[in-house]
Parts: sequence; structure tokens; C-alpha cells
Amino acid sequence: MGSSPSTLVEEEKATWKKPHALQVDRELHEKQRPLIARFGKDLSLCWSTRMLEGKPVRHYFVTDGKLIMAFADGVKVAGSVEVKSLSYKVGSYQVEKMVECTNEVRQRMEVVCGGCNHSYCLRNSEHLCKYIISGS
Repeated sequence: MGSSPSTLVEEEKATWKKPHALQVDRELHEKQRPLIARFGKDLSLCWSTRMLEGKPVRHYFVTDGKLIMAFADGVKVAGSVEVKSLSYKVGSYQVEKMVECTNEVRQRMEVVCGGCNHSYCLRNSEHLCKYIISGS
């Protein structure tokens, strides 16, 4: 007797069989890439707390206060890197770092736009957003 792994755990394990490099959905990339030009000159690296199987986890995103770029939604394994309107209320997330949205930052945003092989262990929102902000 014992408990079996959750669906989320099984979905996560399945992502480990995929190539470690970020895969990009070309159609989503082409659709979302023009939106990157709409980001303002100042960006924030932010996170909000989400509950994942009863445990608090940080879901990271990059925002200019109007738009966000985020990888997945922080509550399920499947997800893509998308640009959308900021829907978080002020005070519901933490700002970790603020940077200028330079050409280099925008280029990194373009590289990851449409990324589609999210993994909590290997390719998660923190990895992606810190790469956008710092290049590493």
C-alpha cells in the first residue's frame, strides 16, 4: 500500500525526457514577438506565490507594469512563454529586481518568446525570467 504519484508529478517526469534546451512554438513566437516592442523602458523581475500540491512555490514573471512575459501559469506543468496584460493586483506579487529594458534585454525576450517545454525542475519561470533580465 502507498500513494501513487500525482498527475502533476507524472507530467513533470515526462518533461525530463525532452531535450533540455528551450523548444519554441514557431506559430506562437511569430504571433507574440511583435508585442515585445510594446514593453516600456523599465522592467521588473517579479514573483507571486502559488500553491502547487499544497506547497507554496514562486511563479516568476517580467513586467513593465502593463504587460507581462511569463512561462506557464505556475499551477500546471504544461505552458508556454507568453506576453499578455498584467492581471496581478498591486501588492499580490513581489518585485525582486528592476532593470532598464535595453536592446539586449529585448533580444533575449525575443529568443524565448513562444517557448513551450516548461518543466518545474529544468526550464521554469525563474530560470527564464532571470535569463531575460540578466542574460544568465
